[in-house]
Amino acid sequence: MRLLYFGTLAWGTTSLQRGEALRRLTEHLYAVDQRLFIGDYPTRPLWARVQLRLGYGFLPLIVKTGAGLAGEVRRYRPQVVWVDGGYCLSREALRRIKGETPVVLVHYTPDSLQAPGWYPFLQALSEYDLVITTKPRDREIYRAKGAKRVLLSRLGYDPRLHRPLKPGPQEAARFNCDVAFVGVRMEDRARSLCRLAREVNCRLHLYGRGWDQGSTGKCLAPFARGWVHGDDYAKALSSAKICLAFLNRTVGDTYTTRSLEIPACGAFMLAERTPAHLELFEEDREAAYFASDEELVDKVKFYLAHDRKRQEIALAGHAKLKRLGYTWEDHLKTCLIEVKRLLEERWGPDRKEP
Repeated sequence: MRLLYFGTLAWGTTSLQRGEALRRLTEHLYAVDQRLFIGDYPTRPLWARVQLRLGYGFLPLIVKTGAGLAGEVRRYRPQVVWVDGGYCLSREALRRIKGETPVVLVHYTPDSLQAPGWYPFLQALSEYDLVITTKPRDREIYRAKGAKRVLLSRLGYDPRLHRPLKPGPQEAARFNCDVAFVGVRMEDRARSLCRLAREVNCRLHLYGRGWDQGSTGKCLAPFARGWVHGDDYAKALSSAKICLAFLNRTVGDTYTTRSLEIPACGAFMLAERTPAHLELFEEDREAAYFASDEELVDKVKFYLAHDRKRQEIALAGHAKLKRLGYTWEDHLKTCLIEVKRLLEERWGPDRKEP
């Protein structure tokens, strides 16, 4: 299979992790970083963010991205164009690509369509031959918007990045803590963490954007530690006695990549209690859960006071994840079976090139 992969190939992103997994699973893969056209998020100017949020096909940044991808497709001549997070590709751009090169168009996103910023993708959705989602609740949205085929997959982790990794002596002071959370600030998370900080005397580390902002900024700013990627991410999780796994309730998340990355790093996970989490890890044997701020505070106090129990659960959760087969590579193998079926339907089982 000759595949062109289009996504955000920044170090530490799950898009890059999926691209590398696909590279190991396919004969020929050419990766195109969409940051070449839309810039990197931390340095992206306001006008660019506005254009991407609006997503109208005539906006210069949307036109530039579509033209750039079309040019790469003409040069590489792939059988499959796999778009990871196509929020900056218009319907017109995809039609032009399909008109110039007979490709199978695949779209993948681990994110919910109920989040903002998906206007261009929703307008272009019917141009894709296959759309892959990890959100069961979104399947009806895909179908209502004209999706030809919808495949439900699962979130994964990268064992090359997400593994137990203790920092050296010089880094220990930076990473060692009682409780850690990695993620962007959201109001409900911030309120819960403020209560935790007030009621539990613990070393709290908050990694990610926005913890010094909003109504809780004064409370949480002392615990903000900036963003972590790659090995630093693994060290941050591996060095915390308790790693929290909050969900994005506004889009109905029931588990996230953190739900897998924490046990992958051999860390103890205290997560929001959901059916998906309970299906993955047995409560109080492979992970611990909470359903309220009161329970969060009580569980943190309990497990900080019971080292042996906490360590046993962390080891059991790590072992369970190894048995589950939840890496990106595991899940994408299944996705590629469907892609190969599409190729055979279009060109026959024996034809190698379009």
